Amino acid sequence: MRVRFPAVTCEDHCVIRPLTQRWTHVCAYFVALTLLAAGCAVATNDVVASANGAEISRLPTPGSALDEPAPTDNEDPDRDPDQNPDEDQDQDQSQSQSGEANTIGSPGAGDPYFPSYGNGGYDVGSYYLDLDWDDQTRELDGQVTITMTATQTLTQFNLDFVGFDITKLQVNGSDAAFDRDGRELVVRPATTLERDAAVTVVVEYNGAPTQLASTGSPFSYGWFDFGDTIVVAGEPEGAAGWYPVNSHPIDKATYTIEVTADADLVVAANGVQVSVTEEGDQKTWIYDSLNPQAPYLTTLAIGDFRFHDGDDSESGVPVRHYFHANVFEESVITMERTGQMIDAFEARFGPYPFENYGAVVVDAELGFALETQTLSVFGADLVDFSASREDIVAHELAHQWFGNHISVGRWQDIWLNEGFASYSEYLWREALEPGYDLDAAIRSDHADIGSFLNSPPGTPPPDDIFNGSVYRRGGFTLHALRLTIGDDAFFQLLATYVEEFGGGNAITRDFTSLAEDISGQDLDEFFEAWLYTAEIPALPQ
Repeated sequence: MRVRFPAVTCEDHCVIRPLTQRWTHVCAYFVALTLLAAGCAVATNDVVASANGAEISRLPTPGSALDEPAPTDNEDPDRDPDQNPDEDQDQDQSQSQSGEANTIGSPGAGDPYFPSYGNGGYDVGSYYLDLDWDDQTRELDGQVTITMTATQTLTQFNLDFVGFDITKLQVNGSDAAFDRDGRELVVRPATTLERDAAVTVVVEYNGAPTQLASTGSPFSYGWFDFGDTIVVAGEPEGAAGWYPVNSHPIDKATYTIEVTADADLVVAANGVQVSVTEEGDQKTWIYDSLNPQAPYLTTLAIGDFRFHDGDDSESGVPVRHYFHANVFEESVITMERTGQMIDAFEARFGPYPFENYGAVVVDAELGFALETQTLSVFGADLVDFSASREDIVAHELAHQWFGNHISVGRWQDIWLNEGFASYSEYLWREALEPGYDLDAAIRSDHADIGSFLNSPPGTPPPDDIFNGSVYRRGGFTLHALRLTIGDDAFFQLLATYVEEFGGGNAITRDFTSLAEDISGQDLDEFFEAWLYTAEIPALPQ
């Protein structure tokens, strides 16, 4: 995500102005931020694993107290950070049950920073969102079908869901009792769900979608209604404001999104367009996401959009966009080189991981861009006739590898998304301009803004996980690593990281361990300095 700092952006969570134009704005942002501080399919239980089945283990950085996340109000300060979150949940639940069989899924996925995000006891396989949008009342009638596998015996489990009136809830075809408790939808099936059982949950509901205030950033995210246009963009959360979900990246799933709306409206969503059918004064649009995606990467746009068939990559990745009619021409220019970017990044990271790619651009100043899977979201403030924000286009595309294909196993490690995408902005310039000196550019930027980046990107504050250090110092960390281990080892590392963890989740220690394996170097002190120490290091010579 690229959040917009003053004249900056990324709901990806931080997109910053073109390298030669943006640092004045960035510096102003960091000064303001400093004063304020003073006064972008893995089982949710049993084990967090990479796509190839390798267990993701977290090892503390030697000698680093900063590697231990600060406890939140709801977190046990004595919690062992090396313990698998789901094992932690199981132990807590087992103790609370006083030795009785644990049959209640946990009301959180075990994230150290955001304990209430997600849920335990099951692994979602797919979501089918069947939505009717009333453009006059601005309300949804929804039926969501969730297929999941119980990872423990369950008499009760939770979904994340905010607002709406629920008119029906069934589990495996039978009515289920349910309660609402804040963001939690507590479900009690009519019969006990045995471990490893296939489960189908159907929830019918209606009402106005809710925009969620995020714990991890100072913005509200999710369902944006501009009166004539709808777009969904929210990180670290937002999905629970428009459909019931297990809202944490460790539980990826496939999606089918079916939307019925007025016939004069265009609907865009993740993945491949399966069909568009018209009946009377309404059209029904169906999209399939063929690869598992994290809930916050699910998007939907409804409004006066025009389809634009972009130039595919040379490798054959289809490029398609949806641009609002009012910003169509400048959007075409801004996104013109998307296919070339895919080719450039494939040469560095490996094959593009999804079925297609493109962007949706709304006629509103969002102040950010977000890397929603296969269809990134941009505001009108990020497109123009000179493509001056092409760095953000590159940033959001890079997230398709780093953030989407490889998702964070816990939100503390968000630098794995944002640092990689930020460094990819430089890599795009390096690929585009034969005379571009990437090393010189980063050294210049490090000199200009390094003094504002004395916040360790490996342990961002839980209430400010998208701060500038996560982006820029995260990117500088990768360049420093490239200088330390050499180009051959560095780019082998990136491609191997994608190959081993793509389709699943990773934490920082997965990446740092792989870096040591490939380079043959002991990098503990390097990563300690760059990720976990307050003062930003100097770049290696």
